[in-house]
Amino acid sequence: MPYAAHSADQDVARVSAVLNWYDAHARDIPWRRPDCSAWGVLVSEVMLQQTPVVRVLPAWERWMARWPTPADLAAASPWDQVPIILARIKPPTFPDRTFNITDYGAFIE
Repeated sequence: MPYAAHSADQDVARVSAVLNWYDAHARDIPWRRPDCSAWGVLVSEVMLQQTPVVRVLPAWERWMARWPTPADLAAASPWDQVPIILARIKPPTFPDRTFNITDYGAFIE
């Protein structure tokens, strides 16, 4: 299919339409807020892989309350991390991803 030429004005109109839609419909979730750390965004990105926001939000809040920084996670012993990950963070697909986050925490620190 050939590329359809369009003007800069059309680009601006499309961008404006998307931004207006976002302003009207965006959900207020903690990792989108200006005061959220890069760590909080990283944790949300890992948890959100193939998992709906409605299921991630409570797990993310528990995670950030327990390990608000990579240093907190890196300082925790594996025995401190594993029971919380397996017992409190759901759905079952989270554990594999949360072990990746523990690696990120240790690497960042």
